Amino acid sequence: MFINSNNIENNTTDYSDVCVIGSGPAGIAIANKLISKNISVTLLESGGLEGETYTQDLNSGEMLGQDPGYDLEMSRLRLFGGTSNHWEGSNQRLDKIDFKSRNWIPFSGWPINIKELDKYYKEATLINEVPNLIETKYEYYKDDNIIKYIKLFKEKYNSEIDIVTNHINPLRFGEKYYLKFKKNNTLKVFLHATALRLNLDDQKEIKSIEASTNSNKKLLLKSKYFVLAMGGIENARFLLLNLSKIPYESINNRPIIGSFFQEHYGFTAGTLLLNQKVSKLLDIEKTVTMNSKLETETYLVPSELTQENEKILNCRITLYKKNWNSLFGPYDLDKNTLKYNFRSYLNDYISSMKGPYEWISANKKVNNIPQRVYIGLEQSPNPNSRVSLINKLDNFGQRKAALDWRLNEIDELSIKNITKWFANSIGANALGRMKIDNDIYNINRENLNSSISGGYHHMGTTRMGSNMNSSVVDKNSKYHQIDNLFIAGSSVFPTSGSTNPTFTIVALATRLAEHIITKF
Repeated sequence: MFINSNNIENNTTDYSDVCVIGSGPAGIAIANKLISKNISVTLLESGGLEGETYTQDLNSGEMLGQDPGYDLEMSRLRLFGGTSNHWEGSNQRLDKIDFKSRNWIPFSGWPINIKELDKYYKEATLINEVPNLIETKYEYYKDDNIIKYIKLFKEKYNSEIDIVTNHINPLRFGEKYYLKFKKNNTLKVFLHATALRLNLDDQKEIKSIEASTNSNKKLLLKSKYFVLAMGGIENARFLLLNLSKIPYESINNRPIIGSFFQEHYGFTAGTLLLNQKVSKLLDIEKTVTMNSKLETETYLVPSELTQENEKILNCRITLYKKNWNSLFGPYDLDKNTLKYNFRSYLNDYISSMKGPYEWISANKKVNNIPQRVYIGLEQSPNPNSRVSLINKLDNFGQRKAALDWRLNEIDELSIKNITKWFANSIGANALGRMKIDNDIYNINRENLNSSISGGYHHMGTTRMGSNMNSSVVDKNSKYHQIDNLFIAGSSVFPTSGSTNPTFTIVALATRLAEHIITKF
């Protein structure tokens, strides 16, 4: 059932088996699985069923350090369904290497491996309404030629480049689960109620969480177990606001809570002209329709061996068509102009390319056009990249968050080295030729603001690990020093991988729900 908290009596106390704070994909997935076992759940949502200025303003804060290209207020949403309400729908599991400890990336490695998540990834496919993503199945493609080229490509170049598939379904979790949750009497969804403070008992377990409505009515939540599922910024902020009450560890003389903030970032690396056969395979801008609802996108990924040899971060490489007016000059390149004059433009363009590899003759028939190369990366874990508190107060008198996003030297080097590796690999394997943008060579951490942008993905601030000196939760997402507090969402990611986090968020949420179920 849904409850408008603005209509409750002041100083209401609610009782349930499990209290989940936050109704985004993680919170909804956990609540849904728990109520299937008749476990009573309270689900707290700061917003309502629609977006509201008052509650959205609670997200506002300050940006420090590297500029991700967005502000804190609009990078996440406060309403039922959370940020899935503006999610583009990318569904892809993390790569096997993302879970490994990599000696060239400090603080890398998860306390679980990908096999431990496979079962929950399968559950996530049902929740997110996408095909089974455990393995890329060629039959997803309806074009037989694409199947053929994928197989040929992987047979010849698998040691350097992998091809991965991303399924798109912008599922709005709030819309999907609204009617089910409304009819369920085991679940209470409190709307317009914001969690403010937690209270511990003598055994250092949480006995209650205090919340407030938009109309300043007080709500006290009592449960056996509590789950924070408020997102990568708010999970850390809530714990930092309650730091005087909870045990915690520090790193670099600051709380581990809020440290290791990670974001996916990307940049345009250059322009690529592929040979004709490969171009048919890697026309990545063209998505392949799987049915009336879903689409599939394809990315290039450096193989594990390549990442280790090149000492680079994981990434996804996308190709897209460029507005060729900006490349060839102030020409009105309609389809007829492009068809009849393209070869002369192509001659000029190829003559500007420099590199050690033999290139196709400009006099040969060319049916494909150059594509821009976009590279999206994971960020290396950095304890100095963090969420902290500032003295400015929100509508409830709580200190607002500040995001100090910082990159490491390996982040800067990976931008350069991935670009060089990809250009060299394409040329050496006779796949095509790539012209690297000039500003790639001049990138450093001081001028990155103009070259990269963030992906609205907030990760790592309550990271998972076996050592409490470098993590906040254990492998079961339990807060290290509090036995009845769990944390869900991408804030527990030790490393981020290079793919959209939502699919893994849901997989981890179902895993956490299963763990909590064993306690009843």
